[in-house]
Amino acid sequence: MASARNADAFFPSTSFPTSPTNVSGLTIAAGSDRYLSVWLNWLRNGTEISTAPTWNGVSLTHVANYVYSGGPYGSLWELIAPATGTFNLVVTHTGVTFSAFLGSYTGVDQVTPRGTIASDITFAGTSVSLSPASAVGDLVIGYVNKNGGTALGVTGTGASLRQSGDDADLDGIAGMLEQTAAAGSTTGGFSWTTTASGVMVSMALKAASGGAASATPGPRVYSQAAMRAALR
Repeated sequence: MASARNADAFFPSTSFPTSPTNVSGLTIAAGSDRYLSVWLNWLRNGTEISTAPTWNGVSLTHVANYVYSGGPYGSLWELIAPATGTFNLVVTHTGVTFSAFLGSYTGVDQVTPRGTIASDITFAGTSVSLSPASAVGDLVIGYVNKNGGTALGVTGTGASLRQSGDDADLDGIAGMLEQTAAAGSTTGGFSWTTTASGVMVSMALKAASGGAASATPGPRVYSQAAMRAALR
């Protein structure tokens, strides 16, 4: 079973939003081996979130913060087996404004849902790309939060720009991409028109094993010696 997108959404907050903020726009459809990934963009410092965000009342797990020194940062969160339906992601914070990218996926391993995360928190230029460890059947997703630059695009074979928008500090762009992992290394990233700096992360969602073995036993095979012993 290969990992696949269920749904995704982009949410920009207003300036000085009330905390907690209800992040809307995502409906998780039914599907097996579900996984929710959330990327929250903030202006700087990595200190705006005081409590884990929740989906349908269930707290997400914090993966890591990725901070560009003195500049924008992204905070990565995840939830295995999120509830299906339309709910708000509730974000408790102290920040003045933020944006959120939400990605729901099916066919994702429920024990080890992702591989090692690749990140670049010091890039500066007109593009950035990463090559996280992946295998055929994985789905590679990436996020960026950057200062400056316009016309966000993606690079890499088979990469698609899923969502993009203001990066929450009002002078840059954030986005998320998706790629189906191929044999060998899968490289993808973002590009823009003028020099900018910021952070990017990329990871491979690991494909579920394909389900448990059948509970119905197959026919037993006995040797002649075992049959003679059973008849005695």
